[in-house]
Amino acid sequence: MHKQLEAGPNHITYASVLSSCTKLGFIGLGMQVHSQSIKQGFHGYNPVANGLISLYMGDYRVSDACRVFAKILEPDDVSWDSFLSGLVQNSCTDNYTLSQLLASRMMSPSIHVTSFTLSSSLRACTEDGLDGRTIHGIAVKTGLDLNPFVVCALISMYSRCKDIEDAFKAFHVIVDKDVASWNALMEGCGENGRGGQGLNVFVCMMESGVKVDEITMTVVVGICSNLAMLEHGRQIHALATKLDLDGRMRMGNSLINMYTKCGNLDESLKVFSEMKERSVVSWTAMIGGLAHHGHATEALALFYEMQKSGLDPNSITYLCILTACGHAGLLEEGQCIFKSMVVEPTSEHRACMVHLLAGGGSFKEAEEFIRRAPVSHMPLLWQTFLTACKNHSELESGLHIAEMMVDTRMEDPSTLVLLSNIFAVAGRWEDVRRVREIMKKRGIKKQPGCSWIKAHNQG
Repeated sequence: MHKQLEAGPNHITYASVLSSCTKLGFIGLGMQVHSQSIKQGFHGYNPVANGLISLYMGDYRVSDACRVFAKILEPDDVSWDSFLSGLVQNSCTDNYTLSQLLASRMMSPSIHVTSFTLSSSLRACTEDGLDGRTIHGIAVKTGLDLNPFVVCALISMYSRCKDIEDAFKAFHVIVDKDVASWNALMEGCGENGRGGQGLNVFVCMMESGVKVDEITMTVVVGICSNLAMLEHGRQIHALATKLDLDGRMRMGNSLINMYTKCGNLDESLKVFSEMKERSVVSWTAMIGGLAHHGHATEALALFYEMQKSGLDPNSITYLCILTACGHAGLLEEGQCIFKSMVVEPTSEHRACMVHLLAGGGSFKEAEEFIRRAPVSHMPLLWQTFLTACKNHSELESGLHIAEMMVDTRMEDPSTLVLLSNIFAVAGRWEDVRRVREIMKKRGIKKQPGCSWIKAHNQG
């Protein structure tokens, strides 16, 4: 008994401690355990290595997790599942070298491929990274290509890679199509600008007798929103009410967005007021809707009400309210909100402040504000500043910045066109010619605008 008490920890002990560190967020302690496991020679055991991968992936230390994974001699199912899901969660799926490693390891005969492994791998596939067709081939080879989780991942993968035709092929292979597979295909259509096709899929789903769920309805409402199809959206809203899905938070958020984009602010407010629970997304959607329709005062009131409710605004909330202040010229309120932000300001937030300052005639203050901003934010900020100069006929400030920017290695077509317009307003045609010559040499073309119209009930 005495000898048993003196026995040190083994690899199971280390794995258990690492699991606890991950769950409790004790990353520093977990790193100490890692160090100790190396000293004791247990870091090479799969349970310990798997625990380390989960620990580091959970703290966004992807490179550390990769080093641990690379040293595993024979990764097991848990190793692969932890590693792949961690890559997806950390949005690290565009690393080509890593993608090659994944593909080669996945095809190893010693690896037992599971549906979870394949689904995680497919979620990691992008146009420029890991080849989804390779993973699809492995799924066929292992007989998992008809697994419901894998099929949904295949449909989503092909949709994400803008190959909607193959997404349809993967869908049609399914014998018993469940609600998840229908939802994945409709969402893929919406994401690829095929909203009309997505609505046709929804009709086929209803005719097949498959019971719709909240995700189905939010996807279809999103399609109606993108196509500005108010009447279709109302029909979906009525169906959601009939199915007792309209009171759900996710559904409510989608309806607010749809009615706002379709120009029916009253319906948006009604949906918002009837929601039993509201998330940050709910408040943000309504604040953004009010801002979009020029109701800055109401948007501000709702923003302050949200803060009083105990919810902290997120980055998008701040962007919506600062945009509202910019459109209404509420300089004092905008400055106060910007200074009190509880998230790190992005270039878009700072662009709103430039618009607010320059739009109010404070061009010098706007210029000083830009010069204090991070260098990476400056292209958008100067573009915003130049737009304000052009719109308010502030040629002196505009020309000063235009001269500074024209010689930089600028590739953005809209900014170069803006520079050309500034010079044209000032009658400096030689500079206009110079900017257009730069665009021609660099092969830069202005993107044409587009409009969406509905004629004879067709989009």
